[in-house]
Amino acid sequence: MPWHFVGRTEQVERIRATVARAHAGPLLITGEPGVGRTTALRRALAQVDDPDLEVIHLHPDGGLVPFGLVLPHLPEDFVTTEPLGVAVRKAVDAFLDRVEGRRVVLVVDDAHRADHAGMLVVRDLHRRGDVLPIITRPTGVSPAPGPDPLDCLRYERDFQILCLPPLNTDEVGAVLGGVLGGRVHRATVEALHAVTGGNPRALHDLVGERLADDVVLDGGVWRFNPCRTGGRAGFAAEGITALVETTHRAWRELALDRAEELCCLARWSGAEDRVAEVLAGVLLLRGRAGEALEFLDSLGRDEPTWSRVAPVRALVLALGLGRPEEAGELLRLAGGTNLQRRRHLLAVRAWLLAVTGSPTEAFASLDALDRGGSDHEAALFTRAARAAVELAVGSPAIAVSHLRRALIAVRAQRDDVPWMEPYLTACLIDALLLAGRLTEATAVAGDFHGGKRDNAWNVAVTLTELVGHRMPIAGGAVELAS
Repeated sequence: MPWHFVGRTEQVERIRATVARAHAGPLLITGEPGVGRTTALRRALAQVDDPDLEVIHLHPDGGLVPFGLVLPHLPEDFVTTEPLGVAVRKAVDAFLDRVEGRRVVLVVDDAHRADHAGMLVVRDLHRRGDVLPIITRPTGVSPAPGPDPLDCLRYERDFQILCLPPLNTDEVGAVLGGVLGGRVHRATVEALHAVTGGNPRALHDLVGERLADDVVLDGGVWRFNPCRTGGRAGFAAEGITALVETTHRAWRELALDRAEELCCLARWSGAEDRVAEVLAGVLLLRGRAGEALEFLDSLGRDEPTWSRVAPVRALVLALGLGRPEEAGELLRLAGGTNLQRRRHLLAVRAWLLAVTGSPTEAFASLDALDRGGSDHEAALFTRAARAAVELAVGSPAIAVSHLRRALIAVRAQRDDVPWMEPYLTACLIDALLLAGRLTEATAVAGDFHGGKRDNAWNVAVTLTELVGHRMPIAGGAVELAS
């Protein structure tokens, strides 16, 4: 499966211009490992049309042998044990005799691995023979033991540094589109860009020759196949950790398309339990509560996982599937087995009771929570539940106070429930309107629409619809752990 060269137009043109210019200074090409320094250089040199130009590639050996960088291009009887200055001068003379006056570009890949004496030869070839050194070096990589071999070039006249950046999102999309022979879904591109950082080698290592097996056509564009299962190579432990963090970041940003695509990668890599809340939440907000419940069921019943996903499972049951009684019982049982999060779980239960049509029972639950003392983690859902109760009994002015406090509390839990802030903001606007406080409602609405991305408003609308239009579906009761 061919991988296409994409972008780098500005960098390639700068390399070509340097090669074409008479008496150009040394050019250092940098960039993170895997960013494509060598590929861009080869691309640029292939476009140079100069029959008198000779390109010589020097290959560092790790700096272990004096003059090892240039030794293959020197006479067999070259003596490396002479005083350094004498040996460098003789090496330069021998090299210039060999090229016989032709224009020469010396390419040194991974120059941080070159030996000091060899780089002195390169420098003096530039000074005496107008040879152009083009060297590549990855950023953040230490040189071989001893002095940095590039120090001898840094103060040469017209010394240039060209830093190669990672691919941007559009360029990643162009690479993937070239591999697959068609358009790739924007969210899939964003997911792969996010997890690889736009690094071409990381992108190739991740999808490689397997990309066609991992995607399906959806509306004429390619995207990850959500039905594909099984582990896959490509992620070491630190890579999986980065993938999980990237997935949760997309969830915090409410980038639902990207988060779902990243969840596909996480599931293929065996990390589905670490993104369970994200995937279930995305599926719920997409109106695919049945899929969310099926996924949560597939995780097994071990106690840590079961307690951790209990809140999102309850949301799926109550809001997505119209089964609030089962959701309430689930949270009650989870609170009995996880005492550290008991108040938080019961606060979520009280909120679900309030928004699903049981304000009286929710009020009683809140009183029980108040008698148990304060809990910072439970504060968000406690305040949200009280606001829902007050709205249910026709007291929007009191609800406004609770909603404002809930919006303060949501900041501490934004990573876990990013959807709660836009939902509470929408509730606050409604409560202000019901309380006759039109000016305040207009100001909050203006800030919300002006300062939030579209997806935040869409999430608020979706949750409002889930709360207001619960549609029970046929199916057996959900088995609860005890």
